[in-house]
Amino acid sequence: TLPDNDVRTYVPPSNVYGVLAAPPCDEFSQAKRFHGKGNYIHNFIKGMETVNACMRIVLQCQPVFWALENPVRYLNRFLGEPNYIFDAWEFGDSYQKVTGLWGNFNPPIKTVTQKPEGIKKFSLLLNDEIHPEYLPMNRKERRAITPIGFAEAFKSANP
Repeated sequence: TLPDNDVRTYVPPSNVYGVLAAPPCDEFSQAKRFHGKGNYIHNFIKGMETVNACMRIVLQCQPVFWALENPVRYLNRFLGEPNYIFDAWEFGDSYQKVTGLWGNFNPPIKTVTQKPEGIKKFSLLLNDEIHPEYLPMNRKERRAITPIGFAEAFKSANP
């Protein structure tokens, strides 16, 4: 956990085994550009402050594995193509959310190979089927949750 909730000032301990970084995707959001919210150059600069802080932590820790997670679209411009791309439904979650991972890790094996009918973008996170613990969260917070099926598969692939 971050004492002041700011990854830019975080100093990691010396015994880190793995790093999982999920910088807020707001600044790299395609939807934000589409709806004309904000100056994209300013947003990229602001977003890269967090990404750079995550990368600094990885360099300081020299972990066995590390992964930086973000939606596939604009971060590619700065980090290149992701090492791994997945959709939430490919791990049994009932919604779609295409996500890229950059880093050094063992890729998890996808458990579902054919998209189930009726899968919609973020449907699990936005309708009445929301888990009770997610109800107090706003839409942005719910969308930021790592899909549980993927998280379990990633953990199994990177013990």
